[in-house]
Amino acid sequence: MTASNQLAALLDAQGPAAKAILANIESAMALAVLTRYPTAASAASLIEKRIAAFCAERGYSGKKPATVLARLRLAPTGTSATPLSPTACATQC
Repeated sequence: MTASNQLAALLDAQGPAAKAILANIESAMALAVLTRYPTAASAASLIEKRIAAFCAERGYSGKKPATVLARLRLAPTGTSATPLSPTACATQC
């Protein structure tokens, strides 16, 4: 199983909301999101303005903040409160 597949499986189980908003789970933006918001609880209080600022700081010009927030709110919750981190796949997959 490739690292990308392992990360996808981990996100399916623990962070489906992150997977729902990230077009490419291997991108620098995905790493930034998972580092800053490693659990569903840490992303639960996000508002459109905060998402816009986070994206602007990283030069992200993809999805509109309102779209990101809507996808985040509609995504299923994970089965664990275990934080997702850049090393999570290496230790949990």
